[in-house]
Amino acid sequence: MTTDAQKLIAELDQFMSDGGWEAMTPPVACGQGLTHAFALRPHSDGTIDVLVVHAVGAIARRESPTGQLLWSCPGRLGDVLQALRKLPDPGHPDAPSDPMRDRGEEGP
Repeated sequence: MTTDAQKLIAELDQFMSDGGWEAMTPPVACGQGLTHAFALRPHSDGTIDVLVVHAVGAIARRESPTGQLLWSCPGRLGDVLQALRKLPDPGHPDAPSDPMRDRGEEGP
């Protein structure tokens, strides 16, 4: 495992332990770097944050209790973690609360 992969795993582990995240799969690395990880952060109102890390980047999403997409941030792992650090908790006046159109939805 490369030093960069070790740093990414350490950063991800620290982020998850500081923020109430539950690892659904532990971070997995191969010789080239971090290959994948999957984590959830449930909120008391039923809102859930999802973090998916894969070999080429990461994506984070916030979904309402009914499964509607409220927020999404794809990108490099460090950028996604930074965006999650800034994301207000559900119920905060600045927290996203209006459903976004998911890429899989069709519309006018």
